[in-house]
Amino acid sequence: MAKPKPVSETYRERRKAKSVSEMDGLHGKSASDKRMAKSLSELDGDERVIATAEQIVFSVDRLDTTHDMLSILSDFDSRFSLKIGRLQAHLEERFRSAQELVSRWAPPTANARYYLQAVDEIQSLVANAYIRDDMLERAQSVSRVAMDRLVQELQHSLRRHSLLPDTKWLYSRLSRPEDGGSAFNKEDSASEIVSLEDCQNVGLLLDLVRPEVVPDIRAIAKRLIAGQHDQECCRAYADVRKEFLDETLRQLGLEKLSIDEIHKTSCGPLEGKIKKWTQGIKIAVRVLFPGEKKLCNQIFQGMGLVEEVCFSETCELSMMQLLIFSEAMVISCRSSERLFRTLDMYETLSDLIVDVDSVFSDELISKEASNIVVRLGEAAEDTFWDFANSIERDDSKIPNTWDAIHPLSRYVMSYCGHLFDYSKTLLKLVQRKHPNNLNNPKAYHDPVARIIDSDSSDDESNTNSSLSEHLLKVLEILEWKLKENSKLCKDLPLAHLFLMNNIHFIVQKVKDSSELRAHLGDGWVKEHCGQVRQLATNYQRAAWYKVLGFLKDAGLYRNGGFSGGVSKGALKKRFKRFNAAFEDIYRTQKTWTVPDWQLREELRIFITEKLVPAYRFFVGRYRSQWDSERHAQKYIKYTPEDLENHIMKLFEGSSGSVDYRQCSKSFL
Repeated sequence: MAKPKPVSETYRERRKAKSVSEMDGLHGKSASDKRMAKSLSELDGDERVIATAEQIVFSVDRLDTTHDMLSILSDFDSRFSLKIGRLQAHLEERFRSAQELVSRWAPPTANARYYLQAVDEIQSLVANAYIRDDMLERAQSVSRVAMDRLVQELQHSLRRHSLLPDTKWLYSRLSRPEDGGSAFNKEDSASEIVSLEDCQNVGLLLDLVRPEVVPDIRAIAKRLIAGQHDQECCRAYADVRKEFLDETLRQLGLEKLSIDEIHKTSCGPLEGKIKKWTQGIKIAVRVLFPGEKKLCNQIFQGMGLVEEVCFSETCELSMMQLLIFSEAMVISCRSSERLFRTLDMYETLSDLIVDVDSVFSDELISKEASNIVVRLGEAAEDTFWDFANSIERDDSKIPNTWDAIHPLSRYVMSYCGHLFDYSKTLLKLVQRKHPNNLNNPKAYHDPVARIIDSDSSDDESNTNSSLSEHLLKVLEILEWKLKENSKLCKDLPLAHLFLMNNIHFIVQKVKDSSELRAHLGDGWVKEHCGQVRQLATNYQRAAWYKVLGFLKDAGLYRNGGFSGGVSKGALKKRFKRFNAAFEDIYRTQKTWTVPDWQLREELRIFITEKLVPAYRFFVGRYRSQWDSERHAQKYIKYTPEDLENHIMKLFEGSSGSVDYRQCSKSFL
């Protein structure tokens, strides 16, 4: 029968085994585990005596001393056993006291400081090499209960004391109010706070949890980490903070949408979502995420990788969700309507790249953000070059009213004007690509064929030249499109009026924009002003040639010659036809519109100068024919002043007919 081992030898084996286990843990665990591995110098009282004796016995074993020496030392075994008994009784007393505190603790009325002390005591007992096996099991069980309660208390404290930022105030600090009106209105991306450093300097790194409770939360986290509950601690912390972060992002209008959901969103609502994204991501990257990082540092500093893990678990998914939205814009249909919003997103994310690198240590986040910036730039660039094609493809052939400004003209000129809100960005993008074929609108299609080497030697002057050529081509195609549309108008004078109105509108928009005028040149402006005058002449000839034809002598003389005298019947018929033709033009063209008041006045004067002198001369020439006519006013209904007054009422866009009450009672 085997001889029982002495108590000291049993504890020696247990301690050696425990030491190996602790050393293994220290290589892969946090500093709190190292703290639990007590050195000999840290022991006192009975523990020190026992540990010293064990070390002596262990050393003697290694020296292979004689059996007599071992026998002598073994006589001390009974004394060591007595010491160990007293020590275990003391450990039992400490355990019961700590267990009672843990089991009776009921937040929030209980004193948390005493509870944390009890947790420390339990952890100390679990790490003690001289605790009995049964006591060790009980201590570990109590420790698990204590850790579970600490996890709950961590979440409870975070939920109770977390603060939701005032999103309206943040908007007011990080973005300016946008202009209203056109779909192409660009928010002024220049803000008084343009970097993460600016936010820190003006105190925008907010407290996301009440500062007075942060030390208490840190104390809880320290016990959880010391108790090897790193994962539970991180999970509990991140779950709560993600709730508050998601709610703040929701208040900023940043919804969680999949790429499919974004693609199914119609243009109107999507426009609003893009605006909110460009504003909200600035607040997220420069205020919210740094605030979360600051909070993680305050709570988990000095606790190893826990600080970084908690921040990553809290924020990285939200950041990726923001990038998913911009990714959806990249792979969606690249319509010209989205160019300016795409440029908004490109400029916004470009400005944030440095801040993203500063906040997130994960290279995946930084790399993904940088890749999306490049792809947004490419999407905006290709859309910009393809704009001329989109004009050519426009199928809005017949306008609602031929005398108004065509929607395509308004759209294109608004588009061209807003390009210069993004001039710096566009010039940077244009340096990399330009169209090779700028001569024929029909050949202006293939964006792939336009790519040139990004290391090209084009300087800023060449870049401006490429942009100017592009604008010239856009307007050339617009003019061509308007002329094609005018051919669909069955009323020739109205077709000329349609072109005149639209070309004049284009010229005025160029004159009103110093950037457009600089790119197109004064020669372009002069040429198109000449086009407007020519179109006015074409309109006058088409609309008034028949009326003016009635004021000629041909057909009024008997026998076809002056010697035969004037045929009074032919003269009466001529005045009737003149009156009918004039009234028909007045009735029709009073409803037509020339939107620009100055052009309208010039056109009226142009008509007056052609018609009124001819009418005055014609009536005066044949005045003698009406001397004996009793009903002369039946034929000569208008004085020259009447005609001028009626002409001055044309192109107002209102319905009406000749007001005979305004005609002179007598002209002869």
